[in-house]
Amino acid sequence: MQKEIATLRDALNMMLLVHHDGIVAQEQFTLSHFVALLDNGFLTPIRPGWYFMNYPAHVESLTRWRRCYWSFVSLYVPRRWGEDYCLNAEASLGLLTLGDPPKDLTILRRKPGVYRIELCFDDTLHIRGEKNFPAQVEYARGVPVMEIHEALARVPNTFFQKSRGIAHCAIRRVQDMESLVETLEAHGKRRRAEWIVRERSRLDAELQQERLLYQKERESASGLERARSAIE
Repeated sequence: MQKEIATLRDALNMMLLVHHDGIVAQEQFTLSHFVALLDNGFLTPIRPGWYFMNYPAHVESLTRWRRCYWSFVSLYVPRRWGEDYCLNAEASLGLLTLGDPPKDLTILRRKPGVYRIELCFDDTLHIRGEKNFPAQVEYARGVPVMEIHEALARVPNTFFQKSRGIAHCAIRRVQDMESLVETLEAHGKRRRAEWIVRERSRLDAELQQERLLYQKERESASGLERARSAIE
């Protein structure tokens, strides 16, 4: 029993040394350390050879998986498929705005081929070749994504209805509307450009109204506080 406890203690110390934001690979451990961690519930499998750290007494597995999802993608995909990849337009906007992991993540590569990778909790990676691979990418949480103008030009029209919250966050994040309009028009999306310009104006007006309302509420609360102080 003492030997098993010592093995688990050493395994936990090693796990804390080698993990990357909660993600580890089986190859990072000796067999005895790996078995000790797995049998005692400190590792949860993502797919063969890949695991995320789990503390069963504190946080449920799904919650912890969601927290380290993007760390897994940033480690697994380039090691398995190479560095020349990025998320598709919808996933790029999702990561650039809200950042919530999707159940089905589509990843684009320059090389041809279509692959489906099943992960834990019924999550899936869809990896496919893309002839029209974006000329430039940026990084979010260590994962390459399309630049926001390019992503807004490439998403299907249904995206603006099905993922309205993400679309609004993305439109609000645009700093250079003229550059965005140029990108959209280069993709033949003039009507979309006109709509986004109108939508941005509407969102800005809503935000300004919310700020004014918040300021009035603060002033009202401050006035009540001064009145109470004067009475006391």
